[in-house]
Amino acid sequence: MAIVAVASVSAIGGMRSLARDAGLESARRILVDALLEARRIAYVSADGASLVVEPGSSSVSIVTAAGTSRSVKLPAGAVVTSAPADGDVSFRASGLADNATIRLAIGATASEVAVVVNQRGVVR
Repeated sequence: MAIVAVASVSAIGGMRSLARDAGLESARRILVDALLEARRIAYVSADGASLVVEPGSSSVSIVTAAGTSRSVKLPAGAVVTSAPADGDVSFRASGLADNATIRLAIGATASEVAVVVNQRGVVR
């Protein structure tokens, strides 16, 4: 009986970790999609676009050069823990972008993921 109890406690802890990791990967994917959307808008508009990111926020905003914006919510519990100093990642119509690293976390865990944009506009 004690073995079953210990196994159950271990399984529940493992499931929480798995759920947190899945949520973190989902948040990373949503952030990457938002960055790629901002890059696409910059190409299409031939005018540029930015992704506005604030540490502590649970959403990001895609802002066009014309000033229109669209908010993108991260999954429940996901927050931006680190963002560029100027608060945005700019994409230019030429394909170039700001170098940037954005970090995300779920809750108060030590687990984080980073999304990097290089000057050539590559998002990884």
